[in-house]
Amino acid sequence: MANPDRQKQLENFAEQLTITFTRWELLDQALTHASACNNNPNIHGHYENLEFLGDATLELVVSDLLFSRNPNGTPGLFTQMRAQIVNKKTLANVGRALNIAPFIQLGKGEERSGGRKRDALIADCVEALLAAIYVDMGWESVFQFVEQHFLEIIESVEASANQMDYRSQLQHYCQSQKMDLPEFRIVKEEGPDHDKMFEIEVHLGKEKCGLGRGTSKKAAEQEAARQALSIKGVAQS
Repeated sequence: MANPDRQKQLENFAEQLTITFTRWELLDQALTHASACNNNPNIHGHYENLEFLGDATLELVVSDLLFSRNPNGTPGLFTQMRAQIVNKKTLANVGRALNIAPFIQLGKGEERSGGRKRDALIADCVEALLAAIYVDMGWESVFQFVEQHFLEIIESVEASANQMDYRSQLQHYCQSQKMDLPEFRIVKEEGPDHDKMFEIEVHLGKEKCGLGRGTSKKAAEQEAARQALSIKGVAQS
C-alpha cells in the first residue's frame, strides 16, 4: 500500500480483531467512504461494492446459524429472527463494539457532518468488512467471524422467539406455509360472569385443528393453538 501510515492503521485494526489480511487493499476499501475519494485523488475505491457482497454474506451466515441452531424452526420464524439480527441498528452496535469508526476514511465534509457517528455509515462498513474477509480468506473465516461477533445477539433473538405464545407461533407457521391465518371460533361459553368457561376451536382453512378450554378466551385460544401446532408437527417452546 502506498501510504505507510494508512497501512499501519489497518494493521492495528486487524490486530485488534485478531485477523490478518493478505490483501490489505480489501480492508482499506472496506473502511473508505466515497467522500474520501472525492477529497483525495490518491485514494481509489470505496466500500459500496463490498457492502453489497457483505450484506448477502451476512444474511447467508446468519441464515445458516439459525437453521442449524433451531432444527424445528419454520421459514416464517427464521425470517423474523434474521430481520432482528441483520439490520442497520444491530450492525452499527456491532461496529461500535469492534471500534471500527476511528479507522474509516472520510472526506472533510462527511467528517464535519458527523458521519463517523452515523449508524448507517458504521453498519455499511461492517458489511464491507465481512465481504473483505470473505474475499480474502474464504467462507470458513467469515463464518467464524460472524459467529464470534453476532452470537450474543443471535442468542438473545432466539430467546425472545422461544417465549412467543402458541397463537403467535401458529400464525407464523401459517405465514410460512402460505396459508390463511388461523380462525378461532367460540363454540361454548358457560358459567356466571365471575366464573366463565370458554371452549374455542381453531380452524386452518376448512380443517378443525384444535379445541381449547379455559377461564378466559385467551387461555382457551392458547390451548387450541398448542393442539394445532402439535397436530401439524411443529415443536412448541
